[in-house]
Amino acid sequence: MSHAENELSELKSIFKDSHEACEAYYTCLSINEFGSTYLDPAKCKAKNFDPKKAAKEEEERILLFTEKFDKIKEEKGARFALEELKATLDYSNTLPKPYNYLHGPDPEIPHSDNPSVDKAIQLIGHKIKLYNDDVEVIAVKITKNGIFLNVKKNVEGELIHHEIGYENDIVPL
Repeated sequence: MSHAENELSELKSIFKDSHEACEAYYTCLSINEFGSTYLDPAKCKAKNFDPKKAAKEEEERILLFTEKFDKIKEEKGARFALEELKATLDYSNTLPKPYNYLHGPDPEIPHSDNPSVDKAIQLIGHKIKLYNDDVEVIAVKITKNGIFLNVKKNVEGELIHHEIGYENDIVPL
């Protein structure tokens, strides 16, 4: 095995370790009755997963990956280093994808059965009509007392924040 192949193997190995840590993290997630995802301490303990240790190790892996990439770039040139990086990214595409919030839910993680929670979450970033004012929904808060929208409005150049009940008469703009 050449030096370059050895370095590539190191990059793949670092990436694989990172991927495994990510999978372990996602297996420790749970969703409460309000639809909020949280890191479940009981699942972490059962799987012997320490999130603080995993975060520190991931930081070290990122630094090591960067260091190895820079070493390849210095020894073999930028073009070769980019080819090595591309090969590592191609390898990453062969690994199973863990749960990804940007691309939708993993089928093994349950979701809230409350359609109001889903509708409230969809309002984040949108403007709604609150009485005679247009306000922007910036967050959703779910408590045992109900679903609340955190909204902001601009009054004479000053941002005013309010918390309103989701069940209030609101009309999406």
